[in-house]
Amino acid sequence: NRANLLKTTLASLFSVRGIVRENVLVLQDGKNREVEAVVRDHNLQLVQHDPSQLRYADGATRIAKHYKYSLTAAFDHFPLAPAIIIVEDDLLFSPDFLDYFEQVAPILDVDATSFLVSAWSDNGYKGKVDDPYALRRTEFFPGLGWLLPRKLYKQELEDKWPSEHWDHWLRSY
Repeated sequence: NRANLLKTTLASLFSVRGIVRENVLVLQDGKNREVEAVVRDHNLQLVQHDPSQLRYADGATRIAKHYKYSLTAAFDHFPLAPAIIIVEDDLLFSPDFLDYFEQVAPILDVDATSFLVSAWSDNGYKGKVDDPYALRRTEFFPGLGWLLPRKLYKQELEDKWPSEHWDHWLRSY
């Protein structure tokens, strides 16, 4: 129900070098006409998740169910994609956002101890970064702009996806 944030996020996303409109899929939890209009105005693909069976569920359950639905739907929608990049409706992007993922994604193919790649750093603020070219590894799932490999999701996570607190689950051992 955050159409204005989605509009701002999409404008920022389409300023990123290399973004292809046909590769952008919007997954909406429920139906909201204003959100639908933003997606339609941007000529994007929209998949709506009907959460009616979750009417009385708490927020953590609804979000976990929506994420599982969305990740499965995205991989099904793009059956040849080796990975997907997940972003939320309130992010702003660097012009090299896609370049970054293209450069670091191969790490996931050669380093079995790597889980996924994120473009977010909780410590990435001005004055906190001493080397803007360094790639940092963390044991903490940061979320917010992350690349999820198909193989990891389809072969391991999809069947085990929790019914609540999905992000805490991804942070657990």
